[in-house]
Amino acid sequence: MGDVVNHPDDEQLEREYVISQTFASEEDAFLFYEAYAKDKGFSERKSTTKKADGVVTSRTFVCSREGWRCKNMADRSRKPRNITRNGCMAQLVVKVDNGTGHWNVSTFIAQHNHDLLKPYQTCFHREHHHVTTAHKHSSSWGDFILKYMMHWDQSLTTVKSDFAKDFLPADHASYDNIDD
Repeated sequence: MGDVVNHPDDEQLEREYVISQTFASEEDAFLFYEAYAKDKGFSERKSTTKKADGVVTSRTFVCSREGWRCKNMADRSRKPRNITRNGCMAQLVVKVDNGTGHWNVSTFIAQHNHDLLKPYQTCFHREHHHVTTAHKHSSSWGDFILKYMMHWDQSLTTVKSDFAKDFLPADHASYDNIDD
């Protein structure tokens, strides 16, 4: 079995598909780009907006590696952080149609200047971690976390207190309620 090869025709079809999209809201457009990013192996973020009379008329969504680190952040005295921006130009721009109120794709750039993750690895991107409040406080979510900790031979002492406080239900967040 050979590797799957992306042909220019496939890329053109994908581009045409994305450009043809219409959304009911700006948030729907972001959810679309988020799903696209997760499928392709990169993380995304909201970037600039354009407004007319205080109303947003255009929004740009970009690869999280778009742009460059601010110069004043390079020499700060706090702990240095990894450089995560490299000038990637991948983006999706949506504009509102004043007649219909729908958001249409006006610009789509799919090319990245960095390696992309495989789709099964994208769960490691911070931007793709979504846990609802209901999941945080449901007993099934707490049970999942406990099973995960036991599977990887972890204990609550190795889990940050914020994690335990935020993600474990109150009935699981103490040492007394954990079976050995």
